[in-house]
Amino acid sequence: MIRLNLRKSAAIGMCCIFILSGTVWAAPSNTGIGIQVNGRWLLIDAEPFIENNNILIPLRGVMENLGAKVEWQQERGSVAIHKEAIHIELFVNKNTATVIRRVGGTSTAETLKLEVPAKIVEGRTFIPGRFVAEALGAKVDWNQSLHAMIIKSSSEGDMIGVERRVYFEIVDPEIVQENEVLKKWHQDNFKTEGIYALDAGNWKYVLAAAGEQPTGGYRLIIDSITEVIQGTGYVHAVLAAPEKNDFVTQALTYPNVVVRFHKGSIEKIQGDFTKQQQNDEESKRTVEDLTKRFGKQLQVED
Repeated sequence: MIRLNLRKSAAIGMCCIFILSGTVWAAPSNTGIGIQVNGRWLLIDAEPFIENNNILIPLRGVMENLGAKVEWQQERGSVAIHKEAIHIELFVNKNTATVIRRVGGTSTAETLKLEVPAKIVEGRTFIPGRFVAEALGAKVDWNQSLHAMIIKSSSEGDMIGVERRVYFEIVDPEIVQENEVLKKWHQDNFKTEGIYALDAGNWKYVLAAAGEQPTGGYRLIIDSITEVIQGTGYVHAVLAAPEKNDFVTQALTYPNVVVRFHKGSIEKIQGDFTKQQQNDEESKRTVEDLTKRFGKQLQVED
């Protein structure tokens, strides 16, 4: 008696459809994650995988189909991705990336926090697919039925050529305490360092919390919120330490600030903190160095 293996038969049938239609299926045998770029299924020789709810894709193969150039920088332990006036650098096993854009002859740089870093697995470099594709101006969706990442290059009008400023207002602490929802959200998070978001109607509330500090006198300021990647607001907060001769309260404190803005199309919030200390100069020099190198490369390509 012959038993029909429905899964196997379906897989064979699907493969036949793709072969006859001239498309190439990129779903690997183990993870089953496919990658489609602008309606075309990609054939890739390394399997994408999921980590921390993020899909990591092989560096080469996908980026070229988005019109980008890729480069492994051995001395820096990083990968560089270039497309027209956009440069992205990701460091292996580090959860930050530098995105540099050139508009009107001026380069702007932003250091962004990643939910999952680039990794090397069995000699192949993998990068967070959604982050990089969106940074290049593409739209990324997940198709559950196909178990695939669907990437579409955005039209020039849809791309964000340079970060868009998001206008926000500071929320008075008394207003937070008077609203039960805001109060609970604030109490649950203000002692733990991080950037937190809460939707309330047309408003998006953002809490920047610097965590536990040894004394009073610390000041936390949100100096900017920008939309660097479509749909993602990036919050930059500055924690200013008390001056050496300042008189401060000798008690543990938890500097924090709450702001709000009309959320519009922004769904996701990321952010980081800058501490006003001397070692910030080193970070600043690193970004300036990247900007200069990127500018030189663009001049050569032009």
